[in-house]
Amino acid sequence: MFFFLTRSHSISLSLSLSLSLSLSLSLSLSLSLSLSLSLSLSLSLSLSLSLSLSLSLSLSLSLSLSLSLSLSLQGFTNFDTECFQKYGRIWGIYDGRQPVLCIMDKSMIKTVLIKECYNIFTNRRNIILNGELFDAVSIAEDDTWRRIRSVLSPSFTSGRLKEMFGIMKQHSANLLNGMKKQADKDQTIEVKEFFGPYSMDVVTSTAFSVDIDSLNNPSDPFISNVKKMFKFNLFNPLILLILFFPFIGPILEKMKFSFFPTAVLDFFYASLAKIKSGRDTGNSTSRVDFLQLMIDSQKGNDTKTGEEQTKGLTDHEILSQAIIFIFGGYETSSTTMSFLAYNLATNPHTMTKLQEEIDTVFPNKAPIQYEALMQMDYLDCVLNESLRLYPVAPRLERVAKKTVEINGIVIPKDCVVLVPTWTLHRDPEIWSDPEEFKPERFSKENKEPIDPYTYMPFGAGPRNCIGMRFAMIMMKLAMVEILQSFTFSVCDETEVRRSPEQTEYDIIKHQYLFQHGHHVF
Repeated sequence: MFFFLTRSHSISLSLSLSLSLSLSLSLSLSLSLSLSLSLSLSLSLSLSLSLSLSLSLSLSLSLSLSLSLSLSLQGFTNFDTECFQKYGRIWGIYDGRQPVLCIMDKSMIKTVLIKECYNIFTNRRNIILNGELFDAVSIAEDDTWRRIRSVLSPSFTSGRLKEMFGIMKQHSANLLNGMKKQADKDQTIEVKEFFGPYSMDVVTSTAFSVDIDSLNNPSDPFISNVKKMFKFNLFNPLILLILFFPFIGPILEKMKFSFFPTAVLDFFYASLAKIKSGRDTGNSTSRVDFLQLMIDSQKGNDTKTGEEQTKGLTDHEILSQAIIFIFGGYETSSTTMSFLAYNLATNPHTMTKLQEEIDTVFPNKAPIQYEALMQMDYLDCVLNESLRLYPVAPRLERVAKKTVEINGIVIPKDCVVLVPTWTLHRDPEIWSDPEEFKPERFSKENKEPIDPYTYMPFGAGPRNCIGMRFAMIMMKLAMVEILQSFTFSVCDETEVRRSPEQTEYDIIKHQYLFQHGHHVF
């Protein structure tokens, strides 16, 4: 999520449209080359047939691109909502040539994400070209995923997270100091520019004990490479090419094509391999972190039998998990905190109530303690409600490994089953005033009626977000420390959302004022 002044909005829009057109042209050129190759191969058979086939493909491709562009301008979350309003709780769409069944029925959601997770709906959609990240826990499939997940799960227990709380506090202090410096300048700020570095510092230090002051050293190689990684475009020509012509995917994979920048992945694999090598030889001292826990599993420190020792991770798997943890933890946490700041700025009565709870639990700006932080009821309500409106995963996907019938609906093998979480979280039959920010929905008095299959900001079932609890602690700590000293306020440039049509989850732009005594920044 980015934040711009109003005067920049028109410029930002024109640049965005220009970029889209250039990407579209790039795709057209790529496909033209592909078609010309196909034409040359078929000339030996029949020239007239080849020309006819080329024309047919060209017309079909033009239609598909037009539909895809229309969907991109509309936004997929609004598209899901419109389909729900028009077709009900179950409908089907095509992503390119991939059939997708969209479901908002609670019993079907439970079956797909929980009951039949291991037998049928184990895997997420994988459009391949993952490069070296093929064995990351969020991408791996079937038995490989189960083994990796079982090794990683102990890293996210309450005891492990509590051990890392002190590390988080060090970086939240840097975040607070950065905001205090900005307060003296009396300027509005882009909160993502503060939350992003904080998330990065916490993730890198808890993942493999690398301390980076991203806020003061934005040119650090770790930071610059992560930012390169997130220059990911949904309309990458490779993605569209595979959606329209799935048979090309395995060929491109053999040719080492990847959606992820090769230079970026090479940098992280080399850096992490060097850190791991130091751990293996005992030449480095380190605190408990996720990397060490994975190394211990590899050595069999926590196993007893030879059979159990095979559950340890390979060197490559260890590095892949560390990298995916960086990418996953950095973007999702900083974006969620940015949305939370927006919700507090546009609902000052909620922020005041939250600050009252903070002052009660930690009077006189007392240091934040783990146990007390975990017992803050209204903080939970506020964060849960913000995640309802802006879930980490606005869509959940699973792929059917075989044909199955659920509630009278036959789901064929290889069909993608999609749960539109964004739309589910705004269903008026489930949530009263669904577009309103009302943290009281999640109070102890009201939380009981909430069905777990209607609220899934981090996903649900065995394949939910493994770092969910880690992210929640990191966000709670930062928000409490900020609100001990500052107040979020809207300014003239803040784009306040008044209706679902006025914003899109992927491109929402806001500007905030922060008040610190009589300072405004």
